[in-house]
Amino acid sequence: MWKRDARRLWIAVPLLFAVAPWLEAQAVVDRTPNLDDGWTVRPGIIQFNFLHRFEVSPPPARKVTSFPNFHLATGLPHGFNAQLDYATNSTVFTGIPNEYQLGLRRPILETSRGAPLDATLTGVYNFASESVDGEASLSRWFGPVRLLGIVRGMSSAYDVQRSMWGLGSGAVIRLTSWLSLAGDVFGLVNKPDGTGGTTAWGAAAQLRVPYSPHTLSIQFTNTQSASIEGSSRGVRGAHMGGFEFTIPFTLSRYFGHRKKAAAAAAAPAAEGATIIRIANLSFGAKELHVRAGTRVRWINGDPQLQHSVTADDGSFDSGLIDPGQAFERIFEKAGDYPYHCTPHPFMQGHVIVEP
Repeated sequence: MWKRDARRLWIAVPLLFAVAPWLEAQAVVDRTPNLDDGWTVRPGIIQFNFLHRFEVSPPPARKVTSFPNFHLATGLPHGFNAQLDYATNSTVFTGIPNEYQLGLRRPILETSRGAPLDATLTGVYNFASESVDGEASLSRWFGPVRLLGIVRGMSSAYDVQRSMWGLGSGAVIRLTSWLSLAGDVFGLVNKPDGTGGTTAWGAAAQLRVPYSPHTLSIQFTNTQSASIEGSSRGVRGAHMGGFEFTIPFTLSRYFGHRKKAAAAAAAPAAEGATIIRIANLSFGAKELHVRAGTRVRWINGDPQLQHSVTADDGSFDSGLIDPGQAFERIFEKAGDYPYHCTPHPFMQGHVIVEP
């Protein structure tokens, strides 16, 4: 069975990811506990998420059972993401508590590039149930509200070892730039009798940790693991608390040649320069419209934090800008120039140059 499903994986995955550009990395404040919304990271970044859930038994014992989960992902060329999910305590398959899945992911639509919504495809192999699993996720912002939808399929799921599929939806409400509330629900459509479990659901309060690239989600849910199968089936009678903490590692900060720091901000800017101030882990003007030939100057106003101004296509890169320092660039040609901060990839902006 393992060899048969492995062959399916190697045939199906390349077909799933044959097209389309890739999305920007997203913080946990923009998704829900059981729907990760096709989260991707850039090449050169290793994303580590620690998800810890626990269950407390009824009195008088009140025993606490822990369900630690570890998620690793990294960006690959051509928009692919590789990911590994590992749970040290899982009930996806009886007798195999150490559940893990290995997979690939690639977005196919991106609203920041003019698409009507964000869409991502994911294919994984779950080694506990020996099943090829996949999902297609959709999402779109409506002001401060983000709506999510997902379809999942499994070739040989859980203990029953048969194919299943299901549907889920969720919502994120951004209260501030650093705080959101989220909830989701997911149900298996063709779950046979004897499968066990119930409809999966989750709710969370999520925040961005100030002056850092980290985010934290405080969760309440009835699922145990973060795999496709683990987050698709609720545990009957289990109400679990927990949290998820995200840690992105930017490899260029630790390896390779570090680029020379940009010129000091105290130096007088060139005449006619348009200034973008960086403060509170954000670019002051996320979408700047200028005329061709304009000089744009970024000033790092975040104390004790280095930032960069790095074009998404690699056409320009400031290197690390120390606090109080600046970077300048003249935009000669008309076009859209999306950029980001390498140490903090959720910081994004656009310079739109008009003729």
